[in-house]
Amino acid sequence: CAKEVYNHGDVQTFFDCRAWVYVSQQFRTRDILQSIIKQVATRTKDMTKLLEEELEEMLYKLLQGRRYLVVLDDIWSTTAFDSLAKAFPSDCSGNKLLLTTRNNNVALHADAQSLPHELRFRSQEDSWKLLCRKAFTESIDRVCPRQLEEIGQEIAAKCS
Repeated sequence: CAKEVYNHGDVQTFFDCRAWVYVSQQFRTRDILQSIIKQVATRTKDMTKLLEEELEEMLYKLLQGRRYLVVLDDIWSTTAFDSLAKAFPSDCSGNKLLLTTRNNNVALHADAQSLPHELRFRSQEDSWKLLCRKAFTESIDRVCPRQLEEIGQEIAAKCS
């Protein structure tokens, strides 16, 4: 869902620059900053010798005055958010820092004024339709072969 919005043509046109980074439980702030810089800069210099503070400053300067969208995907902790937040200027209206998280406290910590959007699970029927649509792209009608239906239904049940 977030990836579809991120890749939408209107979103690409609206923002001057965009970045999508996966923030795992064992994240390294330095790696996340470097990844964002590589996505928003037209050219990057060697960043291996830069200190974390220098990377923060570099990213801040790259984003300053530009309308940006940065997605911090699957962020697990408030500590992770705090270690990255200072690198994002809030000088331009229209800037968006979007978080996906399994932890409601992280979302509220990032912006206590906003209500986090909570995704609901798909029904088993919707999960089955999605599985068939994605897994059986070679089939004209995207129907699951009979010999795979039982295991396919088990997979769909786990996703609902």
